[in-house]
Amino acid sequence: MAKSSRLPEDNSPDGVPHVSPVTRRTLLAGALSATASGLLLGGASRASAVGATASLEPLDITGPEALLGRRWIHLKLDENGRGLPVRLPLRVPGLRSASASAEPTEIRVTSTTGLTRIGAAPDKPENDGATLRVAAGSASDLWVTPRRLGSPGVPADRLEIRTRRATAVVDVWIEPAGGRWFGADRDHQLLDLEIVAVHAALVRKGDGAEVVMWSPARDRDDDGNLKPDPDRPDKWSWTTFHMGALEARALDLATLKTRDRPMTGGAGVKPRNVFCGGHAHLPDGKLLVAGGHVDPAHLDLDDAVGVHVYDPNAANAWSRPAVMGVRRWYPAVTTMPDGRMLIAGGSRTAPAHEAAKNDLPKGYWNQINNDYQIYNPADGSLTPRSEARRLIDPELLASPKDKLAAYPNVFVLPGKTATSLPLVALVETNRAWLYQYDKAKGDAPLVLAPAVYTMRGKGSRSYPTYGSNVLLPLKPGAGKHRILVVGGQHEGQTKHRDITYEQKSTATAEILDVDAFQPLSRQKGWRRIERGMKHPRVLCDSTLMADGTVLVSGGTEKGWGDMNRVPVLASEIFDPVSETFRLADSALTDRRYHSVALLQPDGTVLKAGSTGGFAHDPDTNESLFDEHTTAERYYPPYLYRGPRPAITAVAGANDAWTTLGYDTEVALQARGVGLDAQSKVALIRFGSTTHGNNMDQRYVWLRTTAQDSDAYERWTIQFRTPETSAVAPAGDYMLVVVDSTGVPSSSRFVHLSQGSTD
Repeated sequence: MAKSSRLPEDNSPDGVPHVSPVTRRTLLAGALSATASGLLLGGASRASAVGATASLEPLDITGPEALLGRRWIHLKLDENGRGLPVRLPLRVPGLRSASASAEPTEIRVTSTTGLTRIGAAPDKPENDGATLRVAAGSASDLWVTPRRLGSPGVPADRLEIRTRRATAVVDVWIEPAGGRWFGADRDHQLLDLEIVAVHAALVRKGDGAEVVMWSPARDRDDDGNLKPDPDRPDKWSWTTFHMGALEARALDLATLKTRDRPMTGGAGVKPRNVFCGGHAHLPDGKLLVAGGHVDPAHLDLDDAVGVHVYDPNAANAWSRPAVMGVRRWYPAVTTMPDGRMLIAGGSRTAPAHEAAKNDLPKGYWNQINNDYQIYNPADGSLTPRSEARRLIDPELLASPKDKLAAYPNVFVLPGKTATSLPLVALVETNRAWLYQYDKAKGDAPLVLAPAVYTMRGKGSRSYPTYGSNVLLPLKPGAGKHRILVVGGQHEGQTKHRDITYEQKSTATAEILDVDAFQPLSRQKGWRRIERGMKHPRVLCDSTLMADGTVLVSGGTEKGWGDMNRVPVLASEIFDPVSETFRLADSALTDRRYHSVALLQPDGTVLKAGSTGGFAHDPDTNESLFDEHTTAERYYPPYLYRGPRPAITAVAGANDAWTTLGYDTEVALQARGVGLDAQSKVALIRFGSTTHGNNMDQRYVWLRTTAQDSDAYERWTIQFRTPETSAVAPAGDYMLVVVDSTGVPSSSRFVHLSQGSTD
């Protein structure tokens, strides 16, 4: 039986009196939202063009709303950083009943920061403010033009509007078309992580969260000091195949300081190079890491055969509960609906730079594992390699040379009903495979549909010319799901094994539609997005942001993992509703091979890492290494759009973490001037990313059952948690409220538990 959890009355001393619904509508009329194409009052229609005659209620600059909340205006800058003037009608209430012969009232308007220009006419902005004269019974137009951005999360400007009788204040928010990149430190400088973040995951640490990162070890002298590269004095010396060693650090999100998290100290645990492994969150919030690096010259070493667990709350963070019995370099790890972990694919060796070697019987292309194993965290058991099951049917491949790719992207999808078997999609190269997930089949739960779904483009989207895949936001009760793929090898490339320094990448994007109501062997398959990305890119990341849009960042225009060139600094935003891309801001640093992008609880995206290439320029023999230990942060447009709502309590508690069950009605309390009956609630799973593959990334819109306003800006929202763990596997999530202007709240941490009704 579904449970219900309701919030008590919010009795916090906020100084805001209770108001009637009628009074609330009056107050909301004073909360303004305008774009460069017009003005929106209290959710009313917006002006169709600058200067157009629009039926807008003028803004009263006095009245009860001035005492209860600040008005605000939302302006926009275009992709070139320019903004158009917006008309703001002003009216003094005391003139409504005045006679026609009454003297006009003077209104003085000044800008606090100067980031907007104001004037009595659109083409006559005044630097020191504007003076308007309002005749009886009418309004006077103020023209407001955005000039420059302010800081994210706060108004760019504040207009003071004065008459002889009163003063009103209007906050001005200025939204850039493509957000902004800044350094990740508090002063917007680049943040030194003291590590190259090749792998990164958001994990629960105490009452908060941290980002754990790791990379191969750098060379050190006998005293433990980092050794400089003799050819690059300002860089370090790397030994890629330094087995039995690892650099791991954790970034505290509150202090922005890192701490060492070495793979030492645990019982029976020795350092292993789990760089190039796969990782995903266990249902209890710990991180499972499978596989790791392989050295073709020392294949007897076991760094790539182990299963490790990272516990952020343990003094000795790393443990090694199992051994797979096979090397898995670049495997996928996915949390299944029943809480078990799928470990799939991966190679038994790494590719050589001499392409001919990779085609040999023991070369890279012929050493990729076409099987999977199941790890059960409940008892620490792992499917023996001798019982590992096949992932794909070789009979469906184009030729004997055609193989499964490394780092396949594996997605869990809901079935057509809550009682139906969950679905699994596996995306690799330029194709997809679909399965039912039947936990009753023990260690062989994947039931493969006899079909392969090939993309429109011929090029590969997988390593060594990887793009990035993302499961687009799931809607409550929906049986249709979409997987977006961006970037990778040029769409005209037919020979995936031909990897060169000069080969082109692609700007195309495709979507796989999966309809749970149709047989898995008769799906419509892939379709091309009519207008793809603005920039071709390979080695990129795609990141679900707090409002459900997708940030595409980083990568290069040419080459492959180890050898690439022409970095792409410009990022892009994909809108899942319109299925269109728009250009976003350019990053501060080139983020190429071995970079990561991870959504943060505050709604920003942390971008870090990059080794540049991992070899030498084939023409000049110069090193392509250009490793970055710094991090930057992307501030999406929604952080400039208007005041953010805030979740003040979940399920009756103010605790930092809340545990929720499945198919349960829950109440949260939120505050925000943009909240109304159209506000939405979503769960976002903690991310875990490497090599363009975020193995945990998931965004789930929740069904809201009631929204009640018990005071100005204060709302109680009832919602239902996901019906089953096929919608959202058990684990740690960020809970957000997105108001009707598209502004998400900062996250509240939620642990979704399987032990309730699932």
